[in-house]
Order: sequence, then C-alpha cells, then structure tokens
Amino acid sequence: MGRETFAERAIRRGQQTSFTIHEQEDVDRALMYNAAKAVNQTIFNAASEDEEVPQTTDPKELDEHIRKLLRRKREETTRDASAHQGRPFARHFEGLAQALNEVEKVRGAEQLFAAIIDRADDLQQKVDRVREVSNFWDRNGEQYQNMVDFVDQYRTRKHALSQQAQTRLDKLSAFVHSEDQPHTRYRSALEYFEALREDVQAQIDELQDEAAAEYRDVLEDLQRKEDELGVDGVVPDPAAKIDQIQRTKDLGRLNGELSRVNDYRADYLADIRKAAQRQDADGERREAEIVELDDELSSHELETEDDVEAFVGDLREKLLARVRNDKIVIIK
Repeated sequence: MGRETFAERAIRRGQQTSFTIHEQEDVDRALMYNAAKAVNQTIFNAASEDEEVPQTTDPKELDEHIRKLLRRKREETTRDASAHQGRPFARHFEGLAQALNEVEKVRGAEQLFAAIIDRADDLQQKVDRVREVSNFWDRNGEQYQNMVDFVDQYRTRKHALSQQAQTRLDKLSAFVHSEDQPHTRYRSALEYFEALREDVQAQIDELQDEAAAEYRDVLEDLQRKEDELGVDGVVPDPAAKIDQIQRTKDLGRLNGELSRVNDYRADYLADIRKAAQRQDADGERREAEIVELDDELSSHELETEDDVEAFVGDLREKLLARVRNDKIVIIK
C-alpha cells in the first residue's frame, strides 16, 4: 500500500477536497510581550492574579487569555453599572464596560494586541476611576444611601425647613445627584449632612413642643365643655394624643398637626354638642352647626372702609341667621 497523507487518514475520501491545514499566524513576539505587559502592568496594574495574563509565545493562547479576561471584567463591570443605576457615578462603570467590549470585539490576534497597546492608557484611567468609586462604595455606601434618602424625604417639603437647612439641603442634593466622583467631596458632604440632621432635629423638637402645648390646651378646653354639658367619653385621652405628637419625627406631619388644631377643636366641640343633645330627654338642647369660613366667604378685594364694613356685615348676617334659627355656631 502506498504512502498515505494525513488528510487521507484523518477524514473520509469524500471530504478530502475540503480539508485545509492552516499555518499558525506569525505574530511579532515583541508585540505579544507588550500586549501582555499592557494588560498586566498598565490596564489592570496586576491588582490581583485573576487580573493578569501569562506571558506566552503562542499568539493563540495569549489571544484567548486576553479575551477571557476582558469578557469577565466587562461582565463584572456591567453588573456593577446595573447595581448603581441612577447614581451619578454609574457612568464610570458603563464607560469601562463599553470600552472593554469594544476591545474584546477586535478580530484577529495581532489586531487585538495592537488595540490593547493603543488603548492601554485610556483603559487604565477608566479602571482606576471604577476602582476608586468601588472602594468608596465599600466603605461609605450605607451612609451615602442615607444621604440620598434624606434628600428625597425633604426635597418636596423644602419649605418646612429653616433657611439655613434649605441651603445645606441644596448642597447635599447637588452632591448625591450630580457628583460622579463622590470620594473627592465626601467629607464636606458628610459635614453638611450631619449639620442638616441637627437642624431638622432641632426643628422637630420645637414643633413637637409647640404642637403638644396647643393640643394640651385644646383638650383641656374640650374636657371642660364635656363637664359643663354633662357628657363623658367624647374627647380622646390627652396623654395618648400628646404621646402621638411626641413620637412624630417628620416635619411635614408636625406642621400638619399644628395647622389642624382649630379643626380638631371644632370637630370635637360638635361631637360633644351632639352627644349632649342625644342625652337630652326633653329635646331642649340646641343643635350645633360647624361653619367653615372658607365655604362662607367668597373672594373679596377690600380697598375702603366701606368695603370692609360690607364684607364683615355679610358674614355677620350669615352667622346671625343660624343663631336666630336656634343653632349653636362652631367656627372652623
């Protein structure tokens, strides 16, 4: 039997015409050395063993190692970009992931090595920036999120803050919504945050004291009215109401409590009157009616004394009409 070629032994005769043996790509070893050096010492700076590629004279092997490392780092960075979505520094993760993807897609070993060398400095800057932000997040992420939550809580209720607190809130808001290198300004932002929380707590303490005093007076008046009319159990427990106010730590809710104190008094006065009327066997007690001034008063432009007299006279007649109709008027 005559000598057989590798192709004749390796495949069936019908496939021999499509069998081709390719010579290994001849790549300059200096180019390969510089590409591996760019990856290990420039781009990733050998931060850890899993961020470097081995020196090899086999271009195919080096190509595979580099692409595998680029792909893994791109996937990690993409996950981090997703985790930080919405934060101003997420763009650094997005930019690095895009750059790694662009290099990874370069076709051909020699072209890949050249691209790595050409873009090494740019990739290094992007990697360093991502590392800085990642290190910052590992150390300060929880406190940073506290800042974000605080800004979101008071952003739409800024008017409830003191002027000094509003200024600090604006600066803190700019930090969490615009600063893409938070590690560079974190210390000053933290000072603003701590001072702002102290400002808000001082306002909360003040509003709690004011609201507690207002409701304490109202509840005492209401209890006296119960005693006067022989009614019991209508007015809520003062201690429970005061405790509820003192446990409220939100400026908006405390301001709301203060703005509703007169309505609170009017509603319970009406309830006391109704309870007294139900207890009146003879039906002689007069019915109470709550009058909401906003409903009774139309818009007026008062320029003269006559305008004022007319305005007050109109309200007087409306209230007198109810009193003459044997109603007790409770202003709300």
